[in-house]
Amino acid sequence: MSFEEGVIRQIVREEVEAGASKRLAKKPRIFTKTMTDADTEYEMGLLPKTKKFTMHLRETGIAFRFAFEKGRVETPKEPYFTVPADTPYWEDQLDTDEIFKIYVACGTAAQTVELIAWK
Repeated sequence: MSFEEGVIRQIVREEVEAGASKRLAKKPRIFTKTMTDADTEYEMGLLPKTKKFTMHLRETGIAFRFAFEKGRVETPKEPYFTVPADTPYWEDQLDTDEIFKIYVACGTAAQTVELIAWK
């Protein structure tokens, strides 16, 4: 089992035990985005009814940036969030009504963001 799967399974297990979710996440989807160029903004979309997601860089030792607004991460402009090297970022207890976008960028070229979203 990879680190990402372990993180997701632990989050789901904790929610089930705590009764924190009215509608439990049942179906995972994996998305990847290769950021070919450094300091260039790339878009990822999460589907409606997403309950939780986790993301990180496939490559190790490198940080990346993300934002929920276009134009924030290419040349960093507040507000944006930096995910430290070798660290996943996740959100849970979501219940999105429509597709929403995540914008990602990295200071190093040829990096891949891996994202697991649960519906």
